[in-house]
Amino acid sequence: ERVFPLVDFSQVGLEWSLAARLCRLRSLIFSDLKQTPWRKVLSSTASNGRTSVLVNRPKALKAKERAAARGANAINDNNNLKKTIFGQIYRTLNFIKPSHLRCSSGSRPWSITFEGEGGTDAGGLFRESVSALGEDLMD
Repeated sequence: ERVFPLVDFSQVGLEWSLAARLCRLRSLIFSDLKQTPWRKVLSSTASNGRTSVLVNRPKALKAKERAAARGANAINDNNNLKKTIFGQIYRTLNFIKPSHLRCSSGSRPWSITFEGEGGTDAGGLFRESVSALGEDLMD
């Protein structure tokens, strides 16, 4: 517990380093010992810049209906994949560096706007987008 703050985890790629050796032993280290350093690293690397994502729900609904008419799933149908909510969000977030999507606790990695719908993303629209992503993946 007292050793973790002294370890330079930026050297994890160097095989000879203490950080690399500790990483190889990670399954033997209790999770409660890992939580504090893990939270410290996440908070120090958090990005507060949010990416703006625009989603067209009517387009996604039409894609889902077209796929259903053919007896297919919209996610598995290459013609409609880009038009699903998952596809629209993926096309925006795919080109963002993962480090820019890392956010502090209580923050959201992206802000969402549903095209043609009123609403300010104060958390509800973000939760709706995550629910829609899950629904697309589960269909």
